[in-house]
Amino acid sequence: MNEWDRLPGESGLWYERFDIYRLAGSGRSLDATYRLVSDRTEGRAGAIWRKTAEKWRWQERAEAWDAVEREKLRAEEEERRRAAREERLKLLGEARKAVWTGLENANLAKLSEEEARSMLGTLRIFFFDALKGERLELGEPTEIVRRDSGPAVDDKTRRAIEKVYGDES
Repeated sequence: MNEWDRLPGESGLWYERFDIYRLAGSGRSLDATYRLVSDRTEGRAGAIWRKTAEKWRWQERAEAWDAVEREKLRAEEEERRRAAREERLKLLGEARKAVWTGLENANLAKLSEEEARSMLGTLRIFFFDALKGERLELGEPTEIVRRDSGPAVDDKTRRAIEKVYGDES
């Protein structure tokens, strides 16, 4: 049983009023609920309303409901973020694999340096962007470490480039 469910001995009429109060959200007030139930635009809840709300712990029960609703929203948002992250990682991985396949299929050994550079510049940039995106999603460092000569890359990426270009990169 939830704290906001009808309590033993609580009349149906007052529980319905409590339910309206509870569903009004965090800005709820006894006076606003009174006006809504009595179909009035002005006025305040009288003593019977205040005593009943106190007896049946309306504020405490409504706050318990609020806490559960906040947790549901937090969990739903967390799940949306997790699913979106997984989708981004999947897309980044597919993009990286496609670019890598393009690099492998380019048959660099048979291309002149000029041909290779003109064809593969965009793929190379895209490949680095995909790697960086994956690292960002996984919470890994995304900075590039510069070597004494050659392109500014980290060791893992350098080894991947050397596999395609050879050790002269």
